[in-house]
Amino acid sequence: MSRRLILLALAALVLASSLAAVWTSYRHRTLFAHEMRLENRIEVLNARWSQLLLEQGTLESHARLARLAHRRLGMAPPRRIHIVVVRTR
Repeated sequence: MSRRLILLALAALVLASSLAAVWTSYRHRTLFAHEMRLENRIEVLNARWSQLLLEQGTLESHARLARLAHRRLGMAPPRRIHIVVVRTR
């Protein structure tokens, strides 16, 4: 009887070990897929960040030029009364 009990216990342990191996493999695949999605998201965000930095630099340069033109050269946008609309036929 004890031999049957030992074999049954060993069979249960082999089954548990097999299930753990399957679960571990499945978990690894799901975590790997999640990591790949996160890395892709990082690449997208880094590209967007680079675009925003370029846009910021462009906007800052325009604003800087406007400030310099106003301060150093006394330039300002024209007033409404100085704007003339020329219509063509």
